[in-house]
Amino acid sequence: MEEIVKFFAGQGVYGIIILMLIGVVIYLQKRIDGKDKEISGLQNQRIADANTYTTNYISIAKETVATSKEHLAALSLLQRSVDALATGLQKLLDNK
Repeated sequence: MEEIVKFFAGQGVYGIIILMLIGVVIYLQKRIDGKDKEISGLQNQRIADANTYTTNYISIAKETVATSKEHLAALSLLQRSVDALATGLQKLLDNK
């Protein structure tokens, strides 16, 4: 590395400009690498959040289905009870 610097420094103004440009490229590449790491971390966090929300949504959907089934069973039982009561009242009225 030191030999490269000496070579370009020995070329005069153009060599110094090239060295500065190389320095700028290295600096910008380090910044880009840092941003890529940050973006990757945020993407992983977003995926983890999405998985959590998906798991919660599936859980809520299962609970809703189970509640709907219980509600349907309760309505069916109520309907049978009302039918039995109506039948009983009808027989009572027919006997009088």
